Amino acid sequence: MSSASEIASAAKQQRPKAIVFSSASGAYFADLIAKQLNLPRAQIERRVFGDGEDYYRLDIVERNALVGMDVIFVCPTSSDRDFLELQRIGYALANYGTRRRIFCVPFMGYSTMERAVHPGEIVSAKTNICMMSSIPSSGLGNVFMLLDLHVEGLLHYFEGPCVRVELYAEQILLDGIKALGLTDFMFASADLGRPKWVESLARRFNTEIAFIRKTRSFEETRIADVIGDVRGKTVIIYDDMTR
Repeated sequence: MSSASEIASAAKQQRPKAIVFSSASGAYFADLIAKQLNLPRAQIERRVFGDGEDYYRLDIVERNALVGMDVIFVCPTSSDRDFLELQRIGYALANYGTRRRIFCVPFMGYSTMERAVHPGEIVSAKTNICMMSSIPSSGLGNVFMLLDLHVEGLLHYFEGPCVRVELYAEQILLDGIKALGLTDFMFASADLGRPKWVESLARRFNTEIAFIRKTRSFEETRIADVIGDVRGKTVIIYDDMTR
């Protein structure tokens, strides 16, 4: 007969060190991460009450199932619903005793309003990141892994004891461009806000570059000028945001 300590030790060995959850919009990427890292892919039950209130339930068999575990939560923040789900699930993961919560945010939405230009404007990027920062940092705390941010300064909007890191997909882009097998091409920036990135890509492939000068009035955008000769070229346009 095994002792209680032996049983506990065996249970500990069988238990995964980390587990992967995701928001509804992050499911596809979470599946890839779980497969790449050979980690269990956990599910979240979602329902909607008659009055429109969202219901969530982590698919765990008992209340202490997550105690001491590291959890990866994949959640692009493309909408208000995504931000609310990240905050709600984040709170739950902390309250269920997880050791550390790693929030993988492959797209950081609401980055357009990262600063106020006119009186009375709300800096949504700052307020949403403050919401993310409010998730309890129990255990070893929270880690926010962000990808190719609209502006690097968003990292400094986080508050409190959390780790925030910006990752870059440059190598993946380079591999993808090489796989296209293009011969007569160049790079262009969709505006004048990312010239260094475009110049970096152009140097790697020894190509010309072009820039688009545009004006914007809320959702109305007008092209003012194209700086560079793009005639007859295959143009790879680099932009960090799509609308």
